[in-house]
Order: sequence, then C-alpha cells, then structure tokens
Amino acid sequence: MEITILHDYVTSHEQKWLEEGKLEGKLEGKLEGKLEWKVEGKEEIAKNMQKENYPIKEIAKITKLDYKTIEKLK
Repeated sequence: MEITILHDYVTSHEQKWLEEGKLEGKLEGKLEGKLEWKVEGKEEIAKNMQKENYPIKEIAKITKLDYKTIEKLK
C-alpha cells in the first residue's frame, strides 16, 4: 500500500511511525475495524428485518448481504 501524506498535516507521532514503517499497519487496522463495523451493522439490520418478516430477497437487496449470510443469522 502506498501512502502519500502532506507533511503539514502529520503529527510528530505519525511522522515517527511513518519513518519506522508503522503507520501503514495502523491505517490498515483502522480500515479493518471500520469494515468489520460496517458488516456487523448490516447483519444487525438484516436480523431486524427478519424479525419483521421481510423476504430474504428484500433483505439482500437492502443490505447487500448474500442469501447464505442472511440465512445463517436466523
């Protein structure tokens, strides 16, 4: 992953991490956390829709989750 950062916006800690090659890992960790949160949010919406007896086709359309994932949530 290539990272370009404007020097004026980098804190001293971030500059040190960047120089040590640690910033990339921290950014990847943040991204992974956000993606996990996004998937968990979609699953929670799908569960609530199942409780309201929405058809799986509608749940998949709205949440963009596949049928298999939705079925496992029951």
